[in-house]
Amino acid sequence: HRVCDGVWDCQDGDDENGCQNLSCPGMLRCSNATNCVFKEQQCDGIIHCSNGDDEKLCHSEPCPEGCDCHAGAMIFLEIFVVTAKHIYINHLEIRDLLSEPTGSSFLKFPNLYSLLVSNISLTSLCTHFEVSLFIHLDYLQQLQIINNMIESINYQCFKHNINLRKLTMVRCQIKYINSDSLQGLGNLTHLNISHNLITTIKQNLFAPLLKLQILDITQNPLYLIEGKLFNELSMGIII
Repeated sequence: HRVCDGVWDCQDGDDENGCQNLSCPGMLRCSNATNCVFKEQQCDGIIHCSNGDDEKLCHSEPCPEGCDCHAGAMIFLEIFVVTAKHIYINHLEIRDLLSEPTGSSFLKFPNLYSLLVSNISLTSLCTHFEVSLFIHLDYLQQLQIINNMIESINYQCFKHNINLRKLTMVRCQIKYINSDSLQGLGNLTHLNISHNLITTIKQNLFAPLLKLQILDITQNPLYLIEGKLFNELSMGIII
C-alpha cells in the first residue's frame, strides 16, 4: 500500500514512478489513479484511497436487476439496462446479452478502467454514424472483446481511447481491419487479435502503436502482410 500513495518510501522515489499507468488486477483502482486497494480492505471502515473511493462504494445504489456486483466491479448477464450513473465502478463485464449495447450505454460509467464484452453477438465497434461505442470512456486502459461477430473494423473506433494499454479482440470472426483503425492507440502495449479470420494485414496498420510490446496474430488464415511488419514495430514481441 506504499506504492503510488503520494509518499516517497524508496530513497529515489521509485515507488511513486509510473503511477499514471497504475494497474490493479483483482483490486479496486482509486478513481484518482493513485493506488490500489485489496478486496478485503474495501468497506472496512478505513479509508485507503486518498479520495475515499473504497468506502464510498459501500453506500452506492442497489445492484441492478440481472447483475452481479462487487465493490468497484459490475457484471451484467442477459440484460444491460442502466438507469443510474455509477461513478465508482472501474471494472465492467457484459456477458451473454440478448441485445447489443449502444454508445450511450457506457455514459453511466465515466471512470471505467477495465471493460469485458463477451458473447453478446456484437457486430460493430462503431455506430452507423461512425461514432465509437467507447467514445466516452476516457480512462479505459483494458478492453477485452471476446466471442462476438464483428467481422470488420472500418473506422477509427479507438481514436478517443488514448489511455488504452491492453486491447484484446479474440474469436470475433474479424476478417478485415482497415489501415487507420488503430489510430489514437499510441499508448497501447499489448494487442491480441488472435483466433479470427484475418487474411491480410494492411500496410501501416500497426504504425500508430508506438509503445506496443506484445502483438498476438496467431490462429488467423493470414496469406498477405503488406509492407514491412517488423519495421512498423519499433520494439516488442510478435507471436
